[in-house]
Amino acid sequence: MKHIVFLTILFVVTVFSYEKNISVQLSWKHQFEYAGFYAAIEKGYYKDVGLEVTLKEISFGGKSEVKSVLDGESTYGIGYSGIVKDYLQGKPIVFVANIFKQSPVVIITQVDIKSPADLKGKIFMDSKNALTHTSTKAMLNSYKLDENSFIDVAPSYKIDEFVNKEVDAFTAFITNQPYLLDKVGYEYNVLIPEKYGAEVYDENIFTSLKELKDNPQRVKAFKEATIKGWKYALTHQDEIIKLIQEKYNTQKKSYETLKYEAQKIKSLILESIYPIGSIDEIRVRRIAESFIELEGLKNTKALKFDEFIFDENDIKILTKEEKYLKEKKVIKVCIDPDWMPFEAFDSSGKHIGMSASFFEEFAKKINTKIKIIKTSSWNETLEFAKSRKCDLLSLAMETPSRREYMNFTTPYLSIPLVVATKPDVTYISDITQLKDKKVGIVEGYALTEVLKNKYPYIDIVTVKDIDVGLQDVVNGKLFGFVDSVATISYKFQTRFTGELKISGKFEDKWELGVGVRNDDKVLFDIFQHTVDKLTQEQKQSMLNKWMSIKIQKVTDYKYLIEIAIAFVLFVLVSLFWMRKVSQANKKTKESLENFEYLFNNSIGAIGMFQDMKCVDINEEGVKLFGYKNKAEAIGVSIIEFVAPHHIELAKEKMQQNKVGAYEIDSIKRDGTIFPTLLQGEYKEIDGILTRISTCIDLTNVKEDEKALILAKQKAEDATKQKSEFLANMSHEIRTPMNGIIGMGHILQNTDIDDEQKKYLNIINTSAKNLLKIINNILDISKIEAGKFEIDMQDFNLFDMLENLKDTTEFRTVEKGLVFEMNYDENMPHHLHGDDS
Repeated sequence: MKHIVFLTILFVVTVFSYEKNISVQLSWKHQFEYAGFYAAIEKGYYKDVGLEVTLKEISFGGKSEVKSVLDGESTYGIGYSGIVKDYLQGKPIVFVANIFKQSPVVIITQVDIKSPADLKGKIFMDSKNALTHTSTKAMLNSYKLDENSFIDVAPSYKIDEFVNKEVDAFTAFITNQPYLLDKVGYEYNVLIPEKYGAEVYDENIFTSLKELKDNPQRVKAFKEATIKGWKYALTHQDEIIKLIQEKYNTQKKSYETLKYEAQKIKSLILESIYPIGSIDEIRVRRIAESFIELEGLKNTKALKFDEFIFDENDIKILTKEEKYLKEKKVIKVCIDPDWMPFEAFDSSGKHIGMSASFFEEFAKKINTKIKIIKTSSWNETLEFAKSRKCDLLSLAMETPSRREYMNFTTPYLSIPLVVATKPDVTYISDITQLKDKKVGIVEGYALTEVLKNKYPYIDIVTVKDIDVGLQDVVNGKLFGFVDSVATISYKFQTRFTGELKISGKFEDKWELGVGVRNDDKVLFDIFQHTVDKLTQEQKQSMLNKWMSIKIQKVTDYKYLIEIAIAFVLFVLVSLFWMRKVSQANKKTKESLENFEYLFNNSIGAIGMFQDMKCVDINEEGVKLFGYKNKAEAIGVSIIEFVAPHHIELAKEKMQQNKVGAYEIDSIKRDGTIFPTLLQGEYKEIDGILTRISTCIDLTNVKEDEKALILAKQKAEDATKQKSEFLANMSHEIRTPMNGIIGMGHILQNTDIDDEQKKYLNIINTSAKNLLKIINNILDISKIEAGKFEIDMQDFNLFDMLENLKDTTEFRTVEKGLVFEMNYDENMPHHLHGDDS
């Protein structure tokens, strides 16, 4: 028992060998902005990893967060994007984790100030801070605004001066001041830096390079516990708000204020899109470039991500792996030679496509040369893998047969599977519609096995390659061809434009990872770690790069006009005017201002999304989706505008560069689901890939459709009732008429003179004609029901004419007229037809 106790104590000492007491320098006073840290302290997450954490509020007039950390007064700090600038200027800091994917710093203005250009000459409270903060500075600089452009007023951190119209604008946090203004019912406008191309990170956790070198495990433990705290705080907001009010409420904020702040902060974190704490190297590079451009930084330090960005999953090459790669020298990789946009060989034999981009990154990570082995087909690629002529398959899907010679990493691409057909084929909503149809797929593809087993009723035919399969569909040899949405879309753009279309999708997907020869465990471990290192943002960036339709680049304002035209017919005159502006080389800024008018006065909702979050939305959009103002919608994920049952449909559409209008259920801020017509397109604006979505409310249309269906049903019911009435009336009339005809026949057999017989014949003939009229009335009902049939039979034409004369002549005699009927005696007497 003593030995067990000793080992347990030794284990604890080994795990928590670092100093437990650390401090964190906050960038402001206590509020929900630091909820994750409070949760980690109170729920024991820090304690679980052997840490005692002290949080330090900002000290006005004291040291900056970076200086506090570098001087050793604090172990960790919370900073804005300015930490990137500090690193570029040579300060030894490490970026540990990012919490806010969008900055909360905005500029609030009076309602008549619609764009940054309108700020010139205005009274601007705390403009110096706006010109210091990364995001607002970038926005103001884009309009050539500096400290001389405004009348600066020192900040009071209150809204009174603004409400009293003593100032025209002030620097604010989207998480705080809008709530106070809404509470007093004061109207305002918000200038969002991201709308004007500013790209920042906020709530950034950093430490010193010394801390990382001395205590890497402590950095890892602190990061993981903090992220755990944030996850708890976001899902237990009321509990954390109560905690803040009890222990951390130095600003004496009310429950309502903290609740508003919590909701806005959740929208800035975008947890449904990005993992909490994740850092995108591409965005950090853009932030660095922005600093260099905005501030004219010179002699800056090169941005080395492996030094600046902390990542506990970073590849740590162990001695045996380092020795392995050193001896290996070259890793041989086989690819699919014709599978764009995923991968292919170009005309010069160069490896191109998504996998080429990924493997460039992989080669850098493992610092080893990668050689691409040339093959002529996918089948040959598989044969090379079996015979060990290549070590890896760049993009491959795991199957039972392939596991015999390959191991597979976790998939790093997941792409929907679709079927391409001729344009005249209707949409395939159910895969069973492909029953007994000939559907092609490239020979050797992993999904061939899957589809044949899962859909035995489809006649699956293997073809040599994609081009052959699609051409067979064009020529009518195949009904359809199956491949990924990316590949088929690429082929439509490059070769089969207008000849084919995507008519349906499978629930199956291409789950693509790296295939590694199964006799090399070390190589597999290296590439599994490398794939794990990829962030979702990196994957999405690669997809966007290769799946976007390449179009001729035009100036931003032309594109914006195109969007406005789609919704506002009455701006045709403005379109002509703006074309004249283009011809006269008006400045881009003026064009943007003109667009803003059209944008905000459109009769349809228009939203702009970058990295899946809303960066701008017009007034109609704010109204349609039930937000109080534009500021409340900014930062909301594009997915949060879509009804839950249509999220997968929306994600599928967003993978396409441009989609035509389609119906989808949307959701308002209050949870109301309503039908809409949606259209979207990716466009590069100021170097940032932006999703432009336009939306029309179909609620009234759907209600009109229901009304039309109801009216149609009522009309059909009325017609049915009419037909039933006619049938009943005809039956009632036919009964006495049959009696008249019967009695006429009886009278004809009695002793009557010739004249009486003549009149009796007229009565009988008229009665029979009346029966025919009754039958014709019934025929009308049959015609309406689509059941009328012509009654073909033999009849005597002259008898029919004589009957007509008998029933008509007496009326002409009564009026003193003579009725004569003349016809050619040589006419045929007997005809075949419907005599009615």
